[in-house]
Amino acid sequence: ATTGITRRVQRLTATTGENGWFALCNVPSGGTITLLASRAADSTDRIEVKVPADGFLRQELYLGTARTVVTAERSQRADSMAFPPRLVRHGDGRLAGTVTTAIEGKPLVGAQVSIVEGPQTRTNVRGEWTLVDAPVGTRTLEIRMVGYYPQSRAVNVVAGAPPIRVAMSTLKAMLDTVRITASRLSDRHMSGFEERRRASGGGRFLASEDFMKHFPANTSDILRMVPGVRVERSADGGITLMVRSAVIGDLCQPAIYVDGRHMPQMDVMDLDSWLQPKDIRAIEVYAGALVPPQFQQGLSGCGSIVVWTK
Repeated sequence: ATTGITRRVQRLTATTGENGWFALCNVPSGGTITLLASRAADSTDRIEVKVPADGFLRQELYLGTARTVVTAERSQRADSMAFPPRLVRHGDGRLAGTVTTAIEGKPLVGAQVSIVEGPQTRTNVRGEWTLVDAPVGTRTLEIRMVGYYPQSRAVNVVAGAPPIRVAMSTLKAMLDTVRITASRLSDRHMSGFEERRRASGGGRFLASEDFMKHFPANTSDILRMVPGVRVERSADGGITLMVRSAVIGDLCQPAIYVDGRHMPQMDVMDLDSWLQPKDIRAIEVYAGALVPPQFQQGLSGCGSIVVWTK
């Protein structure tokens, strides 16, 4: 008899009419779905939308052309973990907006604003930013700032698009929220950690006594100790965390979990600014497809980083 876990992702496809309208039926009500529109070589980004409890949602998608530019490799190492060339999409679009703090509404200076796989910029002293040469159409905008919880949202890069206003919450505020709900919705006591470590089910496991003897300065230093994980700092001060994907056989960014809770907008730079090594009880690292079901995200096959705090 066949054993194991079989994962299936339900997909629905619709074709637009002459007026550009489309309809998808039997979508999950009160849930989150991913939308993508494409025509020939043009496509939107994959965007997440929440379907209301009544099961009806109206969503507009815009298609536009984009040209792909291949950047130089960020690593010159001649090994199997070397970074591949990065593909950046450009276009004729322009988008602008402001970034402020969520509580006081003060402008945030130096926040990084970017289109996924596209151009990026930083905010000025007034919290203002402008993206030029952006790919036209419905895209995903990411906003990051050290000490603040990153944000991601769908935007329409079209002529006459209104300014995008983003208010960011501090990581401390988000951490307090997580800890308030952790006793009921997430697990800060590493339930199953020892069982998974004893089973050695394809992951790598580091307890505090394993990594503190090396005196790590930050969380990324701990991850550098794990074979098969690539953590590198770029010339602009950014940090990239990559592991091997089991699906495409290339490097990709793993999902990040903190105390059993998926943090979809978090990266290794956020971990460094949020958690100090002394605050970490243990870390689990899964590369490829050998990821426990509770730490899996979609079918990327990229793996997961699971951090347990004290």
